[in-house]
Amino acid sequence: FLQGLFAAAGKEVVINVSEDDKYITYSVEGENLGDMIGHRGDSYYAINRILTAVSGRQEKRVLLDIGGYRKKREEVLTALAKRTADRVAKSNRYSRLDPMNPAERRIIHSALAEDDRVVTLSKGEEPHRYVMIFPKGEND
Repeated sequence: FLQGLFAAAGKEVVINVSEDDKYITYSVEGENLGDMIGHRGDSYYAINRILTAVSGRQEKRVLLDIGGYRKKREEVLTALAKRTADRVAKSNRYSRLDPMNPAERRIIHSALAEDDRVVTLSKGEEPHRYVMIFPKGEND
């Protein structure tokens, strides 16, 4: 499926498949893959959803990485979470992040799960659901 999709888009790619206990990961490498990732990963997430649907119900979760986007995005979101947590802890005022998809919100929550200074909460309705970061108080 992926090979055909990228060929139809005129992209020459190499697809590597790796597998562990929980995940089957498809890593796509090639040149000029930016349009397959899209603005803020819109195309990437769409392709990922289609790949998951095409794969059907499996014991392992299917993951897609196009040109290292997944790892780069995780690093960016983790840094954003930590900067925001620092600001919230220092100012003692909550902060609201921009709307994100479920995978990105999960990265924020995970990045701050061990931070004793703040608490995270998702609010809103899809596709406008967002993360709020609150200072941790005595009555949490």
